[in-house]
Amino acid sequence: MKEVSLEERQRRSEALRQRWANMSVEERARRSEIARESALRQMADPAARALSAATAKATWKKRGYKPLAEMTPEIREKIRAKLKGTRRAYMSDPEKMAEIAQKHSDTNKRRFATLGPKNHELFRPEVRERAMINSNEERKTSPLRGKFETNQAAEEWHLRDPRGHEYHFDNLRHFIRTHRHLFTAQQLSPPTNPVDADDTKAYACLARLSPRNTHPGTTGCGGWSWVRYVGEPDPRLISTTLLT
Repeated sequence: MKEVSLEERQRRSEALRQRWANMSVEERARRSEIARESALRQMADPAARALSAATAKATWKKRGYKPLAEMTPEIREKIRAKLKGTRRAYMSDPEKMAEIAQKHSDTNKRRFATLGPKNHELFRPEVRERAMINSNEERKTSPLRGKFETNQAAEEWHLRDPRGHEYHFDNLRHFIRTHRHLFTAQQLSPPTNPVDADDTKAYACLARLSPRNTHPGTTGCGGWSWVRYVGEPDPRLISTTLLT
């Protein structure tokens, strides 16, 4: 097969984008569904998946492990703007996340073993140090990695405060940071053995109320309790009514 130059690929991509931009919404949806069904049928065949992976690997090696296109600041900003604040559905599936992490780990191990320390810049100490600095800076504003409710490690929480008010949210640490008025100074102080720099005694206590724990707690959090469903009657009020 004749190799297509980078300039020709870019020209074809631009032409495809123009055709796509001129399509009606209905036509886009129709073509997207056809492409999706075709990809699902093909990738359902293990032999087809293996062939696709082998072809991509051979192409990557033939190009000297160089990127097919240059990531420009404009493209990076466009991607960031599109993904900002979004949370993928699979991120709430622990098994799926563990599977993805293992695949990434295996892929990186094979790639590094193939290239070797001398041929991969990520092994250089100065590059690794710069990458860590950039990662920490990016984390400050990243909706998926930073201190936001959309953090990729966030989970659903359903809590009731001592006054009976319900709170339904994602990311317990973020909730405590933005609702400090609901807690005492002692509850906002660091625990004995904090896991995260933002950990508080309130976080350690409220985290035990989640039914996701093997042995979830029910009391001992200053009157806070877990809400099993939206609008659930406060058990304390039910008990008081029965007693009277």
